[in-house]
Amino acid sequence: MWFLMKIKKVEIQAFKSYLKKEDGTFDFTLPTSGEVANFASIYAPNGFGKTSFFDAVDYAITGKIERFSRDLTLRNRHKREAKSINEAGKRQYLLRNKIVGAKDTDVQESPLTEVTVHVSNRTQPFKSDYNFPQRRSLDYDFPSDCKPRTKFFERVLLSQEAIDAFLRETTPEKRYSKFVEAVGDLNGEDSKRRSLEAVKNELEKNREDLWEEKKKCEAELTAVKTRENPIDKANQLVTEINLIAEEPISPFDAQHNQMLHEELLTQLVTLEEQLSDSMREFDTNKINAERQLNSLLETQRKVEKLAQLKVSEAYTEQAIQNAENIKQLDSNKKAVQAEIDQFSGQRKAVQQFLVQVPEFVGHQSSLRKLKKEQSGLAETIKSAMNKKSAAEAELKFKRVSFGKAKDELERLQTESETGKKRFDKLSKLKTEREGLNEQLAAYQPHQQQGYWFC
Repeated sequence: MWFLMKIKKVEIQAFKSYLKKEDGTFDFTLPTSGEVANFASIYAPNGFGKTSFFDAVDYAITGKIERFSRDLTLRNRHKREAKSINEAGKRQYLLRNKIVGAKDTDVQESPLTEVTVHVSNRTQPFKSDYNFPQRRSLDYDFPSDCKPRTKFFERVLLSQEAIDAFLRETTPEKRYSKFVEAVGDLNGEDSKRRSLEAVKNELEKNREDLWEEKKKCEAELTAVKTRENPIDKANQLVTEINLIAEEPISPFDAQHNQMLHEELLTQLVTLEEQLSDSMREFDTNKINAERQLNSLLETQRKVEKLAQLKVSEAYTEQAIQNAENIKQLDSNKKAVQAEIDQFSGQRKAVQQFLVQVPEFVGHQSSLRKLKKEQSGLAETIKSAMNKKSAAEAELKFKRVSFGKAKDELERLQTESETGKKRFDKLSKLKTEREGLNEQLAAYQPHQQQGYWFC
């Protein structure tokens, strides 16, 4: 059975704090008899691998480490710690020894990470199933389930965190119940404890009942001690009656007898009749007062109604004034609407003007361009006129010698006059300007020919 299992030997290699197997081998058999020890203690200073030892045993038997997965908060905290102690972009080691892990390349190098646990009731030991991680991956994925048939070990192995939680988060009664559930009845001691606990509870209940009975008796005794003397109480009533009675009543004394008692009864009857008369008179006065009060209330209601009518009248006058104000506002609204319509028309005209502005600007640019061309043509015409004058002077000077040149000059003069008319037209048409330039170009060879004859 599982609860008879004892750990004989543990071998740890390249797991957390343990590097070499010879440094991580623990043998729990007795050297004399070879039997497994019933009790073993591992002690060492902090940081020497005590927690790593228990993690290794837990990992080899169950396939997980319970203290890492006990709840979601612990699981997330250990994941963050694993990332913080490893270099980003490389394999993330939480179980493998960091010294040998730093030397790993693409495969897990020697020594391998493995844990072997030999127990007393199994021929085959428990062995860890370590998976070599990929790059940027962790070598432990925090599983929540154990290996098959190893669930029992979660309740056997208590980590430091589980013990702290057991001590902090549970009551003494729950801790004792879990302890008895785990180890059994302890040779009948728990049954005896339960019997004594029942007797204790019964005695405490009886004690509480007796205590309540004692309180009741003490209260009754105190009431008896503080109870008033009947004669004193009667004389107190007599004093109160004499304050309103017409004939005073004599107080009681210790010598009170039957005759005095009858006399007192007669006085009480007389006093009762007087009180009845007073009560009837009081009732009559009360009825009259109630009638007057009702009359006052009716008057008050009328006054309140009158005040409400005045308020309503004020509201009505205010409503009439508001109606007149509304009419005035309607009139103002119409006037404002008319102004808005007028402004809308002006706005449309402005928008149309703004639409035409680019076209107008374009026309202005074309006009400036035409004026510039007209100015150029005027300069050209002026230059041609100057040339014409020079040519006429030269023709006059050579008219006698050059008859043929005269005919040519007349022809040129005719063409010049024709060109002048064309210059006027070219102020608007560019094509005519080009024709005039061709005629002027045709004029230049004849002029050179005339100079040659000279």
